[in-house]
Amino acid sequence: MSRPDKVAVDLVGETESKRFTYDGATFLMQDRQRNVYSQVPMPNTIDGMLDTLSRVYGVDPPLDDLLYANPYDGLVAQVETGQYLGRHSVLGVECDHLAFTQAAVDWEIWIEGGDRPLPRQIVIRHKQIEGVPTFTAVVTDWALAPVFPPGFFDTKPPGGAQRIEMVPVAQRQEAPPPGAAQPGT
Repeated sequence: MSRPDKVAVDLVGETESKRFTYDGATFLMQDRQRNVYSQVPMPNTIDGMLDTLSRVYGVDPPLDDLLYANPYDGLVAQVETGQYLGRHSVLGVECDHLAFTQAAVDWEIWIEGGDRPLPRQIVIRHKQIEGVPTFTAVVTDWALAPVFPPGFFDTKPPGGAQRIEMVPVAQRQEAPPPGAAQPGT
């Protein structure tokens, strides 16, 4: 991230490989496994881009609350209860461990102790989704004065990828339930 208007996120997991880039004017979302992308214009700040993604497109990138200029406000906005669980180690780094409950999720955060109070681990449990899926992120290092190579925040579509439309929530139509009769059948 380069404030006020550049972000690049690589999301790599067992079942996905995605890249999100934002250059202060355009947002590009690329699914590398399916070789597809979407590209839409955005406001000129990271906060404005995140708000537009959520409000207009219904897209909330993983850990997006940490990208806001004031992450604390978003993290605690819907908290119902919170608890300090003590000092615990994350990859050998001593951290303060906190747990929070909200209506839809329970989450925990481990914040590095000392003079660098930075998040080191976050666990989010989606308790209103069947099976209660859990998302875990571990931050292995923080680069607080990064130097980015040219093109790092590039929002040009990847060569050979197929463009797909990012449809605003207000324009989406609900799919009929499985087995429902389709018009004209």
